[in-house]
Amino acid sequence: MALIILGHPDWERSLANKEIVNGLVNSEVYIEVRHLQQLYPDFKIDIKKEQEALLRHKNIVFQFPFYWYTMPAILKQWFDLVLEYGFAYGSTGDKLKGKNFIPSFTVGSAENEYKNFRGTSLQNF
Repeated sequence: MALIILGHPDWERSLANKEIVNGLVNSEVYIEVRHLQQLYPDFKIDIKKEQEALLRHKNIVFQFPFYWYTMPAILKQWFDLVLEYGFAYGSTGDKLKGKNFIPSFTVGSAENEYKNFRGTSLQNF
């Protein structure tokens, strides 16, 4: 059993993310997919529903495109709200203890595009 937290804001245009998610869904493993953009197009995330989904699974995959050197806004919003104090961290925040978290992200550029950025000063832009 695994849970996929899908944080792709433009699923219809996705190629690689669709391939990954569809491959997992079509496997012999039970997969639950939480497509954040479809569930919460207004960014009003149901914290309790998302926490309940996390509690149902031992393996949690975060699937998203990596762009602008970060995750999409909908996924960041999810992290900020769902992984709250007392649930995910803090003196009583042990609800996720023993779970496996797997980041799985795609990039839209070649590997050298990311390597070349390192060490580049703003003067070179």
